[in-house]
Amino acid sequence: MSTNRTTHFAHLLFLLISTPLFANQNWSDDIQYFRETVFEADLSFSDTERANAKMLLDRLENSYQEMSEASVELALAEIMAVSNNGHSFLMTGGWTHRYPRIPVQFRVFADGIFIISANEEFESLVGRKLLGIEGNSVEKLQETWSKYQGGLSGWRNLYLPYFLETPAILHAAGIAAEPSSLVLELATNHDEPEQLEILATDDLPPLEGMDQYIAPSQLLVVSSQKPNSELPLYLQSPGQAFRFEMLENPKTAYIQFKANVDFTGNQDIDAFLDSVFGALRNSRPQYVILDQRFNFGGDLNITRELMQKIPEFLGVDGKIYIVTSGRTFSAGISSAGYIKQSAGAQAVIVGEPIGDELEFWAEGELEVLPDSGVTFLIGTERHNYLTGCPEDDCHGSIQRHPIRVDSLQPDLPAPLTYADWENGTDPALEAIETEIKSL
Repeated sequence: MSTNRTTHFAHLLFLLISTPLFANQNWSDDIQYFRETVFEADLSFSDTERANAKMLLDRLENSYQEMSEASVELALAEIMAVSNNGHSFLMTGGWTHRYPRIPVQFRVFADGIFIISANEEFESLVGRKLLGIEGNSVEKLQETWSKYQGGLSGWRNLYLPYFLETPAILHAAGIAAEPSSLVLELATNHDEPEQLEILATDDLPPLEGMDQYIAPSQLLVVSSQKPNSELPLYLQSPGQAFRFEMLENPKTAYIQFKANVDFTGNQDIDAFLDSVFGALRNSRPQYVILDQRFNFGGDLNITRELMQKIPEFLGVDGKIYIVTSGRTFSAGISSAGYIKQSAGAQAVIVGEPIGDELEFWAEGELEVLPDSGVTFLIGTERHNYLTGCPEDDCHGSIQRHPIRVDSLQPDLPAPLTYADWENGTDPALEAIETEIKSL
């Protein structure tokens, strides 16, 4: 999330330590608090969107007493999603504390939704493709989820598993028949799909720390259980927020940011940036791969100088390959914008589309409803990377250091399929290698 690291993240860490996730609910007080502190403070709504969202909020205020807790939460999520702003949303990681879940974990790939991990009882299901839940197709499930989460599809897909793995939430959404189990429809090697009922359990560990606010990447979580030697380059050292490596033949610098802040507490980002500057000066690579596919944000100011100066270290025919995905978000988008702006024709976007529009609202604080502990992120300052953001309500850093790009859509599309993941291949790196060989 692009913001000031000395204020927002200090506040975030304070919340991680001091805020009880869920107390005894008093929805009357919480809905009023939501109206005043969340909904009215979030500036991402257009006039029409705000009017539509207000109708939903008024309706909730008149009917919450007849609703389940899960239904109230979904109603609040729907209100926030009316603006379709990626930064304005209910933090669904809290559902892992509040509701039992089924003991399998999903991940959205380019070719569908697959079970990527499971507890011991259901390990045999890993690798199976989800075809539907309780008679609802995957397309219907994704369409339903888009009512509750803003941003582009790649960003929404990061949070879709919380929806699919929580029977109480799917029951509230009208998908599941029961709030305690789900009937999954899974692909098989045969013509007929298999239907399997799975009970929810309280035995799964809830998300803690930063993970309960920003969805952890299932790719990195599963990779953390494997040695580096078994992983492709982009998944190696999954616990490191920043990485730099020199690749040979041709000489290529690989720079990876999983965030624009040291969320691990193990690395100093300023020291890392100094080391990257030094390595680029000494090596003068022909190509740079800037891997932003896991970068969910942080402080856009920290890496701006590096993004603006990388082209100075390349030769005339050098290229900068910027790898993106739906998890490239907030300050991750800012960084991609700065380097594309500075590199011009030398910049090539590779991978999958970013997680939000080039005009979005950010910089808001986390807001916690006092009784339930339900947490929201809100947007209070405009970012516009199409125009350079001259509007008065633009974030100050962007006004002082504008970004003007016409698009961050991939020039070299490289969607990640489940087979790529299972086989340990990286379609983005393969696309880059293929282009370099053709130059």
